[in-house]
Amino acid sequence: DIGAEDVLRVQGENRKILTISVTSGHGVIRLTNTDLFEGGWLSLDASRYYKVTKDMQLELPEGTYCLSVANDGYGDNKEITVERGRELIVDLNELKGEGPKYCTVTFEVGVENAVMTVDGKQIDYTEPQKLKYGIHRLEIVAEGYETWSKRLYVHSEEATIQVAMTSDGTAVT
Repeated sequence: DIGAEDVLRVQGENRKILTISVTSGHGVIRLTNTDLFEGGWLSLDASRYYKVTKDMQLELPEGTYCLSVANDGYGDNKEITVERGRELIVDLNELKGEGPKYCTVTFEVGVENAVMTVDGKQIDYTEPQKLKYGIHRLEIVAEGYETWSKRLYVHSEEATIQVAMTSDGTAVT
């Protein structure tokens, strides 16, 4: 059973394949008790993001990952190890925690008179903000700058977000 991200070693002679071996394989993560997190997000090592669906499964390269999950104020993280050719069952009830949880987010915006919205509501970004665990939509507009728009995955107690806006060519410096 070879997966898309498996690493193979092929040896041969005179254009004939003699051996094929898997040097790095894959396993499967199967999520159970997904109800609370459906529509929310799962992250692996804060670099791979997946929208949670009912009883979802993920095929992943073997290795150790930090799995975090968040939705509507609930969530947590834990270290998991994916083994070659094995299925790992992750019970999301173990990661819901005592909810809802909030993160204290500090924003560092290097542009004066910018206007920030979180999920469509204007906020005072000069003060730390409490955001519920889950996904939030950030947008910042400022005269003379391109609109800055990002999706923020919140799953920790504290965070600092540094914003670097780009001039639209009309900014006076």
